[in-house]
Amino acid sequence: MPDERCSELIYRIYNTVNAPDTWQEVLADVATDLGASHFFIAARASVDAQPFAFIEHGFSHGHFDQYHQHYYKVDVWTKALAQHEPNQFRSSHEVYDDRAFLNSEIYHDFARPADIRHGLGCLLVSGDSFDPPMMTELALMRGGDQKHFDESEKRRAQHYVSHFEQALQLGRQMQQLTAQQRAFAGLFAAQTQPALICDYHLRVYEHNHALDGLAQNGELLGIGCERKLTFVDERNQSQLEACIAGFRMATFNSAESFSVVAGGVGYRVKVSPWLYTGVHLPGQQQGALLVQIQPLRTATQLSPGLIMCWTALSAAEAEVVAHLCEGTGLAQIAELRKVSLGTVRQQLKSAMHKVGCHSQAQLIARILTLSV
Repeated sequence: MPDERCSELIYRIYNTVNAPDTWQEVLADVATDLGASHFFIAARASVDAQPFAFIEHGFSHGHFDQYHQHYYKVDVWTKALAQHEPNQFRSSHEVYDDRAFLNSEIYHDFARPADIRHGLGCLLVSGDSFDPPMMTELALMRGGDQKHFDESEKRRAQHYVSHFEQALQLGRQMQQLTAQQRAFAGLFAAQTQPALICDYHLRVYEHNHALDGLAQNGELLGIGCERKLTFVDERNQSQLEACIAGFRMATFNSAESFSVVAGGVGYRVKVSPWLYTGVHLPGQQQGALLVQIQPLRTATQLSPGLIMCWTALSAAEAEVVAHLCEGTGLAQIAELRKVSLGTVRQQLKSAMHKVGCHSQAQLIARILTLSV
């Protein structure tokens, strides 16, 4: 069983997943625990390939750099280690003839200048599904004034193997996930159409700059202190919640949309399931929804003449509907048109009948849909 010191180091090995800048300090302390003066971790595709990830402790600055690719081609210890079962620490004299090592190029050119004589190594063969395939070497070394790494040191080193393997794998996954999230964040932020991703309780995970501007305007919607999406008009909020209820009950399985008006501008609100699995969103459990908000016609663009072109409404009816789409109330429409409130209501009723709607909200949504 690992002792208290070993357990503390195991904890710190896992901590490198979130704090990769602590790796060198961790290697230094593990090396001290195992009686080594040098320690490196090298991740590469094969035993003679140059590493695509490398961390070291105990070597002078630039010691590895001067050998470049040549070091990995003449590294007899690693090549010999690859002939044995992976994920097991082995002493250098177990896997390669000690006299042959003293006569090797790597000893004279690389090991002896760094006062390295004995080694303890392990090859981790990655079990994850990432490309490129990864083989990771853990290599501890010390000088000729000390003995070979013995059985007790090998057993102690073995305590760390599975933890190094898992921490390195998690770290690699974290790096790829972070890269995906950064790419996604950049792509999402660049969208000109206001958009956000939220859960079924309307808690917002992510939103872009265009949505920021819409929320700051405050006429259509806002994002509260608990990051909850709220429409200013309760009717619009009810429409959104009805869409979400449909997705929750599996009534809907594709995009749903509805139209709203705020500040004289019409918007199409499109709600669809968030199906992109490349980026996991924090707190996401039941699933998430993508909400896109598309500005439609402005008050100036949505003229009575255009409405008459799209429908069979009279000029008076089209004028009433145009005002409604701007967010104007019936009493104000009557005042603007210098007619009675009863006349406006009758014209509205006639317009709803001609367009085939049963409410003002349906009528506005139908006209805004035609305007796209």
